[in-house]
Amino acid sequence: MERFKHQLAESGYVSQSGTEGVFDLNRRFCEGAVFSAMWPNPQSPYIVSGLPEVPGQAPNTNPPATWRLRQDEAVVMIGTTPPPEEYFSFDLTRLKGSLPTGPLVWTSVGDPVNNATVRTQGPTPYSRSFALVITGNARTRGEVNKMLEASGLGGATNNLTIPPAMYRLGLDQKADQFLLGMRTAVAEPGFEKALDDYRATPPLQIMRVRPQSSSGDERKPVYGPTPCPSLRCGCPGPEPPNSTSIPHCGCCAGASSTPTPATRCATKW
Repeated sequence: MERFKHQLAESGYVSQSGTEGVFDLNRRFCEGAVFSAMWPNPQSPYIVSGLPEVPGQAPNTNPPATWRLRQDEAVVMIGTTPPPEEYFSFDLTRLKGSLPTGPLVWTSVGDPVNNATVRTQGPTPYSRSFALVITGNARTRGEVNKMLEASGLGGATNNLTIPPAMYRLGLDQKADQFLLGMRTAVAEPGFEKALDDYRATPPLQIMRVRPQSSSGDERKPVYGPTPCPSLRCGCPGPEPPNSTSIPHCGCCAGASSTPTPATRCATKW
């Protein structure tokens, strides 16, 4: 992380650090903090990222769990994947409404990065270093990916796209708000305590990063809109190098030579 922060400073970026912790819906409901427990599974709780607001932005509805994103900002997570388990995923969602009072519209922003698709430093998806980049700006993604590569995480960088054509990026009152949750489920035999320890103190660091504004107003984008490619296909296995989108491919059809619409076969709940 320190190497990446050095790259940010050298590249004229600023950052704000966030938090990671288990979001216990049962407890929050009993405390009156959420209007519904929303069918929680206590055996596979979510680790939820919290991000600070940009100075001067419109207040978020459910801080710090939900957050708005400046058009040329990125959210970057660096850390270690969980120990061997049946399933884990990083799931980016859009949330509209109030958690304390409801109602909510809560939808996925594409396929999660999971243990079948994640890129890590090593031959296994478990207990390995990785990075995750969330943005809707192609220039920002390219620059952040280069910084991560210079920090030693080039082959372990995973990209999640927020398509600007589908979501409203920005820091004003009308901008969409997002939530990043990590699902962990069913440790392999012998790794139960390791997974409990992982949840108790997630070895993850998250931050929002952006090119620094020369005007001093961090609400205003520095880069113009440069939309990222469309959402990646949900086929199992790692994405091809330098690819963030496979709108039609044959991998879900086995050896078929005829391109077919990509199915969401790597998505699992």
